[in-house]
Amino acid sequence: MLVAERGGRGSRPTSQWVSAWFAAQQGPCPYGFVEQPLPLEGVFPEWEARDQTVFLVVRPVVSGDGLIIRLSNRYGDRPVEFGAVTAGGAPVEFGGRRSCVVIAGAEILSDPIDRSVNAFEKLVVALHVRGCSGSMTWHAKALTTSWASAPGSGDLSAGAAAGVPLHSWFWLSEVVVRSAEPPNVLIAIGDSLTDGTTLGVDAYERWTDVFSQQFAPYFVALNAGIGSNRIGFRTNGKLIGELVGEPSEDPCRNCGAIALERLRSDVLDRDGVTACAVAGGLNDLVAGASALDVITGFGRLASELTAAGVEAIGCTIPGAGASDYGRDCVAAVAEVNTWLRSSASPFGRLADFAAAVADPGDPTALDCCCDGGDGIHPNALGHTRMAEAVAVALGLIRV
Repeated sequence: MLVAERGGRGSRPTSQWVSAWFAAQQGPCPYGFVEQPLPLEGVFPEWEARDQTVFLVVRPVVSGDGLIIRLSNRYGDRPVEFGAVTAGGAPVEFGGRRSCVVIAGAEILSDPIDRSVNAFEKLVVALHVRGCSGSMTWHAKALTTSWASAPGSGDLSAGAAAGVPLHSWFWLSEVVVRSAEPPNVLIAIGDSLTDGTTLGVDAYERWTDVFSQQFAPYFVALNAGIGSNRIGFRTNGKLIGELVGEPSEDPCRNCGAIALERLRSDVLDRDGVTACAVAGGLNDLVAGASALDVITGFGRLASELTAAGVEAIGCTIPGAGASDYGRDCVAAVAEVNTWLRSSASPFGRLADFAAAVADPGDPTALDCCCDGGDGIHPNALGHTRMAEAVAVALGLIRV
């Protein structure tokens, strides 16, 4: 954990660095699923940036008097050079320099930026890509409108956000804020139900958004969901619980690295995280995993979180039996959920998503009031109920 500006011996820290916004990196672009996709071929020829500026809009959930940004080239095929970077209009430096080069597969943290940050206010991070970027690391489903200038337009990072709209985030993976009163931070790792499929762009309706709005500044939630993500099952039918930390060779490149592989990079390495909600499993089952495979993967995640001192919250799988996608997995979903609700589960807490959004007359299907329209993904009301389920699990509210 990063701690700043400690006082004398025995004193408590006057401020602390905590993760205030996060997006799980996936890719490279265009692999992934974008909500309300926009045509990008003219913006990024051959799926790379070329001497242009992207204006990435994010909304931190923690207030503070300073920030640090993290840039990722995790899925790049060459070094990417950022000629200039600004955050909220303030220049950003890396080791005292305005420009930086991030090698393929690496990430970089900026120097601290002395600028106030207000929770739930939009922050624009502008990145000028010098030259050609090569493959672009991204988070496909931002559910937020950002912008990109035209190829060859050069460094526009000091100006206002403008250009062609985007519904994805590129290279920016985290904003860390220096807070005098740091909150408890929960992070959610999961699939498209966490990532917010079917929700509105710029509506901030994900359950993590709803949770943060309700319980800040005491408790906030970050989102590490990736559409189509899996707990621990590859397309080739191999459970990889024993291969945590090794790169995936899963040909389903739209899914992102599975949860077992990305737990450290996306959860345990976040500053200030005290709890993690683990969701998912349906995509594993559809891909051919058994209920036991999913239970094994859940168990590995719970054990690693607990060993790291992070509160582990298990989330049941909402019923998708009314959809073609989930119809054949009804029995396996029920088996996994029964285990999650039992004393055999290693999770310290349970968020019963399935019960929160279930059809009162058919627990294998979504309540029509919570259905985003495909029988799989909850709508805004469903996400509100999911946020409440997490709050109940943490003892923040009673039902």
